[in-house]
Amino acid sequence: MIRRDGEPSGAFMDKVYAMNLEELEYQLPLARNSLEAIELELEELMAQRDANVIRVAAMTARLTTLHQDYAPSP
Repeated sequence: MIRRDGEPSGAFMDKVYAMNLEELEYQLPLARNSLEAIELELEELMAQRDANVIRVAAMTARLTTLHQDYAPSP
């Protein structure tokens, strides 16, 4: 599989495995910061998804009501 940056997906892990302890210790805080940023973005996206689900449910209920109000009587 190819990642967005054009590298094969295994290439990143190959780089990690090739690092010595000092390089890993340097990279760890950077990786934690990146993970925290990803988690915050994910939480924001999930909140937007939840809000959209609620909006769709409200619009569906409204359309159902309108359909019933304007349906021809038998």
